[in-house]
Amino acid sequence: LFMCDGGFEIQKDPQQNHCEHLQEMITSRLLASEFLAAMLYLKNGGCFVCKMYDSISVFTVQLLYLFYLQSDDFQVVKPEHSRVINAEKYVVFTGFKQDAKIVEQLQKIYDSWADSTVFDAIFKQNKDFDTFKQFISRVNNCFIGRTIQALEMVIGRVHSLIKEQQMFNQRQAVPYGQQVGQYGQRRNYESQNSYPRQYTREDQQQRNYQYGQNQNHGYRNQYGERPHQNGYYQDKYYRDRK
Repeated sequence: LFMCDGGFEIQKDPQQNHCEHLQEMITSRLLASEFLAAMLYLKNGGCFVCKMYDSISVFTVQLLYLFYLQSDDFQVVKPEHSRVINAEKYVVFTGFKQDAKIVEQLQKIYDSWADSTVFDAIFKQNKDFDTFKQFISRVNNCFIGRTIQALEMVIGRVHSLIKEQQMFNQRQAVPYGQQVGQYGQRRNYESQNSYPRQYTREDQQQRNYQYGQNQNHGYRNQYGERPHQNGYYQDKYYRDRK
């Protein structure tokens, strides 16, 4: 078993622009060194596992194809613990059988790192390269589709959180007496001066009268009086003064 998990942090350029979309090109030589080391040190019948990210460039597809020619089986795996919005994935080659010619040509590419025309001799002799490219294209479309769905969910959640925060800020900015209820109706117990409206004695008497109407005039006030037809009790102090 030969495993590779190389990588380094992709930093911003001097103009402070993000370069994550260039990650595949920046790490191409690192990926080539990992594949070359696996070809040199892996025994026949062995298994090679390598972590990689994007696989859309011509060089990356050709590099995968070189190892595919020396293997019995090839799979692309994305573990469950790997973030869906991340392009991280693992390529797994089993049943390795070393081809000295391929290893020699890859060694030349890695040493010069300028002329990749040595690939042409290999690809012209293998007609199933187009089939392999179609397979890689289907794999990329599958992972890209899942990544887009995950990003849309994250963006939708962020938008909902922003909207909730904006609504909360608006409610905090509106004076207490001008706040709107749940169904868009202004609260009837608040006055125009932005303070809660205080219930008067007449309001309480009106509520007592309405309660007494519902109870067939069975409700009495603290003085033992029943409500009058006009909805008010006789004022005890007014009666005494009279």
